[in-house]
Amino acid sequence: MRLLFSGRLLLLTFVVLGLVAGSVHAGPMPIGVYSTGLVPGGGALVPGGAADGNYLLTLAPAPIPVGIPAFVVSPLPPAWGANRTTSQWINPDGLGSTPATYHPGGTYNYTTFFSLVGFIPSTTVITLEWIADDNFVVPGVVSLNGFLIADSSTPPNGWTDEDWTAVTVSTATLPAAAFFPGMNALTFTVTNQQTMPSPTGPTGVQVDILSATAEPIPEPASVLLLGAGVLGLMRRRR
Repeated sequence: MRLLFSGRLLLLTFVVLGLVAGSVHAGPMPIGVYSTGLVPGGGALVPGGAADGNYLLTLAPAPIPVGIPAFVVSPLPPAWGANRTTSQWINPDGLGSTPATYHPGGTYNYTTFFSLVGFIPSTTVITLEWIADDNFVVPGVVSLNGFLIADSSTPPNGWTDEDWTAVTVSTATLPAAAFFPGMNALTFTVTNQQTMPSPTGPTGVQVDILSATAEPIPEPASVLLLGAGVLGLMRRRR
């Protein structure tokens, strides 16, 4: 009987160790980062002219208001690359190819927020592609929580289908301190050139999030509970 009990105890020990190993080596899981032009939480495109569900305009020259959702552009200016099936162009008001379209020259920030609560921040990896109008003088850049991401600049006048710029958001392109354990802000900075005396044309950005993952923090509670049960069983058997 004692030998049988020892065998079962050994088996339970291996189970506990396996659970611990599984919790430590949990694989990457999706985090809530979405492409432009989608409904809140992603999953479907919003119609042209409607508010984007995930991106806010957080900086813009006067008199354009900030702190409001960006809008899906419709119709698109002829020079712009097409919308993808997984992303769409957005800008301050949804206006694109119309005679009345006027977006003043200056800097525009489009920001999406996501939480890393429950995840190991330094394991975050986001891969994306983006294009913008117009970044003619100052290149457009991508930043996370104010940290500029290496090699994220769009080419000058990079708004055609050939101008998509690939960007990776990870500890390979950012310091670990750039990733916060709570809420994070991923920002796309676009510069609309001021052409005087003629007014500037439309500005906009399209971001296609290809993948966004991080590793979850191990949850030891169930493992500790099982371990306590094993110890209790050992005490009762003594």
